[in-house]
Amino acid sequence: LTSCPCTAHAGSRDFSVKLWDIRSGPTAVATMGVQANDFASTTHAEMVTCVDVSADGSMVLSGSLDQSLAAWDMRTLGTRPLATAGPSSVCNHHGSQAQWSNHGILKACLDGSPLDKLAAVATVQGLYTVDFSGAVPLITAANAVQADGATPKQYNDIKWASKTGRLYASAGDCVAIDVLEIQA
Repeated sequence: LTSCPCTAHAGSRDFSVKLWDIRSGPTAVATMGVQANDFASTTHAEMVTCVDVSADGSMVLSGSLDQSLAAWDMRTLGTRPLATAGPSSVCNHHGSQAQWSNHGILKACLDGSPLDKLAAVATVQGLYTVDFSGAVPLITAANAVQADGATPKQYNDIKWASKTGRLYASAGDCVAIDVLEIQA
């Protein structure tokens, strides 16, 4: 989950994101999203369900059951994220304003995105893109189109096809993978 083969990131039930370095043993070398002295969560209010790392390893993305998404700067490993998006965020839904999904985040991905800081996010209610390149994250209901023209489903796993704008998506017990074109 990182650009360095010796490190890994993982979401945690304690609402944090942990970084491990196998060269340092079995203890996490950094914990993002908690106060140093009392380990109170500073970002997520529920379990972190997904973590992804940018291709260059400089940014980590975490999503939670509390509907929040956070972008972290790996160069600082801070207790506070660079930016967050969540249920109070307003998103652009095909030209009109709509609320961000009111369900937890199932999966978020950043690596392979067609833009450096564009994340794809799967929730129970749909797919979104979140652009972290500006001062405030811009959330858009993904204008995803399947090859057969069908409406996208609830996806449990998503992955960008490297820099193409295509998103590979897996839904529930389905044995097929949908290939979606995302208009960034």
